[in-house]
Amino acid sequence: MNKEKGSEMENGTLTIGDKAPDFSVTAINKDGQLALSDFVGRSPVFLNFMRGLHCPFCRRAMAQIQQIDKQLEGMGVE
Repeated sequence: MNKEKGSEMENGTLTIGDKAPDFSVTAINKDGQLALSDFVGRSPVFLNFMRGLHCPFCRRAMAQIQQIDKQLEGMGVE
């Protein structure tokens, strides 16, 4: 938990309007890592965290996201 004084995450919780902390994950569509900071200043970002494709709920969520993918793209969401 980030407990830096004056930080948006002083108590470990983000609220609406807070800046998300930077983090990185292994990219699934290219080599290397993807960091949230890679998208700063570009466009809104849609994040979806899933357990994996072995999870039936995750597969259902992925199918639903694919249905609105073009809509999100049209709104400038990456």
